[in-house]
This record gives sequence, structure tokens and C-alpha cells, in this order.
Amino acid sequence: MVSRSFILLACCATAVVSAEEESKDLPLLTSGVLDMIFNIPDVPSLRNRLHEYTKANPYQKLTACRSLIDRLGDKRKIDALNYVNSAADHDLAYVPGRTAWAIEILLGINLSKVTTNSSQNELDTVRKQAQQYLKAFESAMLSMETIYRIGFKESSMLSKKYGGRIVTGVSEKADESAQAMKALLDTWFPLGKKLSDLEKIIGRSPDWKSGKACFRFDNGQDGIEFQFTVDEGVITAVSVLDF
Repeated sequence: MVSRSFILLACCATAVVSAEEESKDLPLLTSGVLDMIFNIPDVPSLRNRLHEYTKANPYQKLTACRSLIDRLGDKRKIDALNYVNSAADHDLAYVPGRTAWAIEILLGINLSKVTTNSSQNELDTVRKQAQQYLKAFESAMLSMETIYRIGFKESSMLSKKYGGRIVTGVSEKADESAQAMKALLDTWFPLGKKLSDLEKIIGRSPDWKSGKACFRFDNGQDGIEFQFTVDEGVITAVSVLDF
């Protein structure tokens, strides 16, 4: 059973930290970070890296963990070094096991154990557990934003601060623009907000790819793309892709 009060308290602590710290000091959960979870074989090093990302903004952790849930269906074995797999732990040499472990670390929760012996029904149960936690996490964050005005600022105030600073596409200012976009989203908390409000704040319209609103920042060598899932004009998820 998911404890909504526990999730609410956890979110409160995270949101307060996010509101007080400088955005540049908060990590960014990109697609490359999610790939890292399955590509770094040294478990102690990976654990330390994951704990760094527990400080990421809640909207990023929500989207990242939603993406990770899909990995529960990937039944490949992977390398896992410098750890002993006990009977009580997830099997970190198995993609679904490492997926459950990573979600636990990022959200500070507990899921049923996943090993190579886990049946499909057991994996489906873990998937449902994770989805329940994420639903409660998101509900708590949206409730907190309403009650405490976490990240609330008038669009006109944000436009004055960020308007003109965020230049999309290929640009010499791509890195600065991407950082400004991150800072805006850390301040504004985009989930539940209108995409049209975001467009007004930054003074730019997104490109659309596969039904997602995209703002791309390319310095000519590499860059970052913020992808917004939108339902009837309202932002429901944000993914950050690095390229």
C-alpha cells in the first residue's frame, strides 16, 4: 500500500530544497543519465551517481521514473561488478532488477524484489507498485503547488526574467539558453501548466515531433532538447534528451 502522507512529506522536503537552491546546482536528469543506469557495470559507482540525482527537480524524477518503468519488460542480463547479490536484494545483473533498484533510489521508496526468477505476474505487480507511487508523488506535488504556491510566479515576472534569454535552435548561446530553460522549469514547475503560458514566458513556439512540443538547444556540436508531453494544452510530462 502506498502511503500518500509519506510521499507528500518527501515531496515537501524536495520542493523546499529546490526552491532555496540555485538551479545551476541541481542535476539534470537527461536521457543519457537513464542510459547510464544500464551501461555502468560498477555498482558502487553507479549507486553514488544515482544518489546525486535524487536532488533533481521532482518534475524530472517523475518523467525519468515513468520512462524507467518501461524497462521492466526488458529481460536482458547485464554486467554488474563489485556487489554481492543477496536473497533479499534486486538482481542488478538483470535489467528489470536494476530498473526497480534505480526507481527506489530516485524516489526513496521500496518495491517488491525483482530477480531472474521473477514471473511475469510478479513483474506486472512491481510495475503497478511503481505506477501507484508515481501517481501519488505527482498528486502530492500538484497539491503542494496549489497550497503552498511552490514555484509560483506571475507569467509577466518570469517573462521579464527569461524573455530574450532563451534562444532555441542552433546558436552560440545554446548552452546558456538551455541553462536558462532549466532554471525557468525548476522555478515554474511545469506539470499541470499550460504550454501556451510557457510560450508566452520565453517568447518562442516549440517544434512538434511525434506529438510532443520540443525546444532544442544546439551549440553546433551537441546540445539538449526539452520535450513536453501535452494533453489538451496542459503539460503532463517533460523529458530532457541530450545529443
